[in-house]
Amino acid sequence: MQKEFDIRQKITPVILAGGLGTRLRPVLSDRPKVLAPVKGKPFLSILLEQLVGFGFNRTLLCVGYRSEQIIQSIGTRYQSLAIDYSIESKPLGTGGAILPAIQHIDTNYLLILNGDSFVPFDLISFYSFLRFRSAEGGIIVSYRKSGSAYGNVEFGKQGQITQFREKQSVAAGWVNTGVYLISTDWFTGYKIGKNFSIERDFFPAWTRKAFFAYTISSSFIDIGTPISYRSSEKFFSTPSLRGRL
Repeated sequence: MQKEFDIRQKITPVILAGGLGTRLRPVLSDRPKVLAPVKGKPFLSILLEQLVGFGFNRTLLCVGYRSEQIIQSIGTRYQSLAIDYSIESKPLGTGGAILPAIQHIDTNYLLILNGDSFVPFDLISFYSFLRFRSAEGGIIVSYRKSGSAYGNVEFGKQGQITQFREKQSVAAGWVNTGVYLISTDWFTGYKIGKNFSIERDFFPAWTRKAFFAYTISSSFIDIGTPISYRSSEKFFSTPSLRGRL
């Protein structure tokens, strides 16, 4: 229990929920994709419940597109979780959205989650894996037989990341699940208000740091396309995830 308490004091969870969701608009045109209903509730609530389960009492949502809908739907508290918002006046990309959010954070690390994907993982194991390797940053990766829809991650035997290949034609490999545990110090030196991509602008530079890949055997889901969104109900109906909804 003490170990969990220590982790919560070091980490602020941040959910990236500002995406335009253009690929999903043919089936979801009236709301941002993080509010897409899955079994009668907003997808974003599944991520918030995951953070509640980890024991966090505060999170920060980076919002932009139709932010007023998200704020009205979710509010400033979800169960035991207090919710703060960092609002983009214009789209700044996954990296650009984080930089102004840093001003609201006083912890050593950020746990960054993509608002349109769900990854089942153990926070304590992830944190311990990085701490054992004296890492200041890590990414959760999962093996896919086809990696073309995701960023492909290459790493050595101990897990240190050597290269990222963003959404290239890869037959199989370890892919980026969209969950990162990153030292807040790594975001210094970037200009607030500029458009940045975590995957294209931050990751290549971070391979020169103590940046490690943490592998999981479980599957994950993103709802960014009509096909993947339609599969979400089945995904959360599997026995291991049924309790999420």
